[in-house]
Amino acid sequence: MHEFSLALSMVEYLEKVAKDHGLEKVLEVHVRLGGLTHVNPGQLAFAFKLAAEGTVLEGAKLKIKSRSVKGRCLSCGKVFTIRRAQNFILQEEVKCPRCGSEEFTLVDDRELVVERIKGVSKQKTTP
Repeated sequence: MHEFSLALSMVEYLEKVAKDHGLEKVLEVHVRLGGLTHVNPGQLAFAFKLAAEGTVLEGAKLKIKSRSVKGRCLSCGKVFTIRRAQNFILQEEVKCPRCGSEEFTLVDDRELVVERIKGVSKQKTTP
């Protein structure tokens, strides 16, 4: 279950971000999953909840947006969605819908990106 390792890394990173920005509590974390990350969103959310216990992220809502897999045609440059990408092992032909070329590169689909966080700033006390 590599989702737990990812969740631990996310919490460690987000604790640093929260501290650097003076956040007392993190309320929401928005992440984007590329279509080829092979990360199960439900398992990641569960692992995040466990990893966040006892931190400024405890109780924070993890909002996950999954992206479809996209390819960029090496012939004409068109960016297009690759269907059935979860089983994507190039067993079937993938062709550019514009020019029909089978030569393409994957675009930004193997990443987990923290897009933004929402939190509560520490209150400054005055004497």
